[in-house]
Amino acid sequence: MMKYYFIITLLFVSLSSFGQVRKLVRKGNKEFDKGNFKQAELNFRQAQAADTASGDVTYNIGNALYMQKKYQESMNAYQHSISQNKEPGRLAINLHNAGNALFKMQNYKESIEAYKKALRINPTDSETRYNLALAQQKLKDQQKKDNNKNKNQDKNKDKNKDKNKDQNKKNDKKDQNKDKDNKDNKNNKDQNKQQQKQPQPKISKEDAQRMLDALQTSENGAQERVKAQRVKARTRKIDKNW
Repeated sequence: MMKYYFIITLLFVSLSSFGQVRKLVRKGNKEFDKGNFKQAELNFRQAQAADTASGDVTYNIGNALYMQKKYQESMNAYQHSISQNKEPGRLAINLHNAGNALFKMQNYKESIEAYKKALRINPTDSETRYNLALAQQKLKDQQKKDNNKNKNQDKNKDKNKDKNKDQNKKNDKKDQNKDKDNKDNKNNKDQNKQQQKQPQPKISKEDAQRMLDALQTSENGAQERVKAQRVKARTRKIDKNW
């Protein structure tokens, strides 16, 4: 929860500047209450230009920026206000709101430190204590998520390593099979060459003629069987399906 207070009484620089700053701050407060945070910021910045030493005006600028979701800029404004105003009550509120801006940016570790500093000044602030507990829980969740992410990355790395190992094994096996095939092919070629080199047995003209006659008779029989099958296929009756 944000803490707001608006500064009406400011440090005197001069009677004229004091009146101008007070008028601009009041105008900025009214715009803030209406929800016109951009206009409120402009009014507060005009007041700041008239009184650069006021940490309270800078604090109001931080609130207007926070409501516009400009969290980094709002945190910078709170930190500037802290450096300008060391009054304990206002310092604690600045630290509380700086913690809120850091929380919105998911910078939970630094927001925890801001809340702790605020509680050291005002230990009874229940809102700051609640925000501290919430930031601590968010930090645990964030760290757990990061750890799980790292574990998943490590698992994926291990899976990729195992996959690469399996692929390498497959490639090695392919290479081995390829080498074996090449070796077998070479052996077969060598055997064929040796067989070709071996002298072929000589046969008489009469034996050669008998072998040719036998082959011709076998071929004629095979052709007749093929013709018979074709004829049979052609004369097969086709049943009508209508």
